[in-house]
Amino acid sequence: MANQQKVAVLGAGVMGEALIAALIGSGVKSSSIAIVEKRPDRCNELVGKYAITIDSLESAVSTSDVILIVVKPQDMQGLLAEIKPHIKINALLLSFVAGKKIGFIQENLSDPQPIVRIMPNTPTSVGLGAAGYSFGSAVTQEHRTFVASLLAAAGKAVEVDESLQDAITATSGSGPAYFFAFVEAMVEGAVALG
Repeated sequence: MANQQKVAVLGAGVMGEALIAALIGSGVKSSSIAIVEKRPDRCNELVGKYAITIDSLESAVSTSDVILIVVKPQDMQGLLAEIKPHIKINALLLSFVAGKKIGFIQENLSDPQPIVRIMPNTPTSVGLGAAGYSFGSAVTQEHRTFVASLLAAAGKAVEVDESLQDAITATSGSGPAYFFAFVEAMVEGAVALG
């Protein structure tokens, strides 16, 4: 997948920004990346930082070859209903949504799409993340190469059977939070001891 293709990032929070940086790091031109984000101040911040563009949901989805879905799990079904009539046939969908299986995503779309389920973790924001990813049946070798390049720019990644994705979410996805809670408790203990 050439770096001149258009990429849409749906949701531009902390993880969305980390993925924008990884896209650019993997060779995608910043001018080819469009974000869809509800918060205008966040949009302006990311445009200033990465020279990407802001687009409407319909426009971004209907013109993009790759769509990164980076929303909260409770927002996924509604988002899929919104993009369903606009998505290009064979556009690659990368889901970074915890707990939403490839089958669920496909059931909520009209046509068979190439779908990749990816579970990254917080260190992705500094290029040191770890991610597990699973491919849907419509994913081509070209898609696989694109995903490998993107995830390499974000840290380490390993392909896993989709049945292991929930375990990855619980350990790798949430694991850094346990570590930071431990460190925070150590700091509080040290402060309490003077």
